[in-house]
Amino acid sequence: MEIERSETLAITLSGVAKGNVFVHSYSDRVDLDYTDINASTGVRHGFELKMPLSKARVLAEELTEALEKFDVHVAERKEKERLESLETEE
Repeated sequence: MEIERSETLAITLSGVAKGNVFVHSYSDRVDLDYTDINASTGVRHGFELKMPLSKARVLAEELTEALEKFDVHVAERKEKERLESLETEE
């Protein structure tokens, strides 16, 4: 018999959340710490993610790539909207 356990933790940070990154000089570890306050209840929530330096490097590369693609997409969309608005003015 094979038993598997799976767990997912989904966290949505608000725009006022504060975050910190700490790269440990004495170990190959990176800590990502976030604090947020629930606007409706006033309860403070803390989230700590600790990972090996190698995983943090991969995360940083993937995040950078995703943000660059997003920025290109937004720029293309804005240019398309600008051109469409010029066409309707004519």
